[in-house]
Amino acid sequence: MRRGFEATDSVVTTLACEPPHNINDHASTTGEGILKSLAGTISQTGVNVIRGSCPYVIALGPEHAQTIYRDGWSIPDIQQKLYEDSKIHYSRVGPEQVSYAGERGNKLVNDHLYLTESPERIQVLVAGGPGKHSSFIPTFSTTQECSVRVSNI
Repeated sequence: MRRGFEATDSVVTTLACEPPHNINDHASTTGEGILKSLAGTISQTGVNVIRGSCPYVIALGPEHAQTIYRDGWSIPDIQQKLYEDSKIHYSRVGPEQVSYAGERGNKLVNDHLYLTESPERIQVLVAGGPGKHSSFIPTFSTTQECSVRVSNI
């Protein structure tokens, strides 16, 4: 069960997002390596989600998804890894950015800014075609996701 829905449910989730940011990793042959590339791309200091209060999306390309799955990573494992490894140390941003994030609820935790409230807020899906590419899709600073069950037609 994810987001309160069964695997057999047809569900649509919407949220306001930026265009996808390509993550090109043709070199990694392990799930760990791919996840390091993903986290490195996500942890941009000027990213909209630096406020830490909204979700973001990781769209795994099929080849990356197969490697990560082969190596035993579950969706909760992926979410936890990206949550921890994409946090931004305060020294990478100016004090004004730390203050801005803090005024909007994203307080430093052990000298880091997390980019979403919890690992569960990271939406993981598989999309795309051949090639070792995935995407980071940041949302806007106050975006909230909305999921609804739809009827099969």
